[in-house]
Amino acid sequence: MVLAGIALGQQAFDVRNYSSLGALVFLFLDHLSSCKSEYSHIWKAPSSSGKHMYLFARYFALATQIVNYTLIQTVLVHAPVKIGQCQAWYIFLFVSSLVLMAVFDGILLLRVYALYSKSIKVSLLALPVALPFAICFCYIGRNIYLEDTPFTPTCDLPKTPLEAAILVPTVVIAHMMLWVATFAKRNVAQGHATVVSLVVHEGGWTLVILCAMVAGITPYPYVVQSTNPFVMYVWPTTIFSITSCRLIMNMRQLKTEPRTRSSPSGHDVHLSTIINTCHDEVVIQIEDSVSER
Repeated sequence: MVLAGIALGQQAFDVRNYSSLGALVFLFLDHLSSCKSEYSHIWKAPSSSGKHMYLFARYFALATQIVNYTLIQTVLVHAPVKIGQCQAWYIFLFVSSLVLMAVFDGILLLRVYALYSKSIKVSLLALPVALPFAICFCYIGRNIYLEDTPFTPTCDLPKTPLEAAILVPTVVIAHMMLWVATFAKRNVAQGHATVVSLVVHEGGWTLVILCAMVAGITPYPYVVQSTNPFVMYVWPTTIFSITSCRLIMNMRQLKTEPRTRSSPSGHDVHLSTIINTCHDEVVIQIEDSVSER
């Protein structure tokens, strides 16, 4: 019985090791594939919030994955792991993943904000987007610090937190609201605005990625009746980093030119895309001027 427990514990460490290595390698390969574009469109670009968000999403995630894999190979090698070490590791992964999710959400919010010409009403979408973060902090406080023995010898939470049932639908609904707000602007400039088309399409695939990630992660703790940090946070860290960087890079690489088209009603729509300081800042200004005919 004891030998069986030891074997299961070692198997859990092996799975954690390979999964964490896979997340690190995948992130590193994505970084290598974009090095040339990163140098041209990020490093050589003037200082801006978009540049800072890109660099943070890229290198903070890399640092997180390197530190995580180092800890797995040194401190978290054999069971039982001390409770204090489990707490520190869990909070490190939790905060890192949450910060990168905040960057990801910030990029999406700024895009919608720009699409609606910086309307204050649109900024209210930040409330449902911010709600999951509040739930996460309640989750950490209740499950990590208030429980007497919050971790197993392999640093897993021995049960599925109640907050997960609230957190998952909240995250999905908030991002669906962002996508609906983005999709509603698909016909700006009669649908001929390249930048608007890009923002709408990217809003769609980011929603698909998020839903796929939630669908892949959520059932796991209910099936195994425990919460594994490397499942909940390690791969999301990589995914949030790559997605955030792709969103910014695609906008940087987009070559837009002012375009004028006559609408059937006699309106000339002038679309100018300004990349300055608010997500570079993909501030989309649309000016309608009535042509005298």
